[in-house]
Amino acid sequence: MANQKNAPAAKPEAKTTHERVELEILPTSPTLVPGVAVKSIMERIPLLLTVELGRTNITLKDLRHLRQGQVLALDQLIGEPLGIFANGQKLGLGEVVAAGKDQYGVRITALIDESEPVEDTVA
Repeated sequence: MANQKNAPAAKPEAKTTHERVELEILPTSPTLVPGVAVKSIMERIPLLLTVELGRTNITLKDLRHLRQGQVLALDQLIGEPLGIFANGQKLGLGEVVAAGKDQYGVRITALIDESEPVEDTVA
């Protein structure tokens, strides 16, 4: 009985009221095709293209001892196609070419088939 005297009194439930609201239907514009506007916007999104020459693993100790003039051997063999990546996702393969005076370029030799699973990403 003593516990019932110390228990807080139950609060009466508050009544909530709901009001029905009619929303106006907005007219569609016959001159605007939604897919075209989205496509136009999507085509202007900048992407970072990366060409990967090769990779190697070294220890932190070896990294700290690197000096100018040293050569790092990579896992890529001479003549093998280089990976081309768009925002870190593999897009295709290519080979190094001269694109102009004092400038490298990449000739695309293959594009990745969208139906195939892509395993490689640029770290």
